[in-house]
Amino acid sequence: MVTEATSSYNFNFGLGYRYYPKRPVYYGIKVKYNIVDYSSNNVVDFTGNPITIQFVVGAVSNPISQNVFTALQYNRRK
Repeated sequence: MVTEATSSYNFNFGLGYRYYPKRPVYYGIKVKYNIVDYSSNNVVDFTGNPITIQFVVGAVSNPISQNVFTALQYNRRK
């Protein structure tokens, strides 16, 4: 069995969006356009510009900033 490794550059840019149905939980999506060239070291022949889509579920909590917002009597938008 022959195993080889490859490396490449990967430049990407894209957009992301998060939806907060109920804090601190969020649902998100990230779409990225990637510029890659895995054929640069002659191990595999994969050159192209793939688009990647990620679906994300997460949670955010920052007690320090929450205390500051409470002290400032800041009411977040609904």
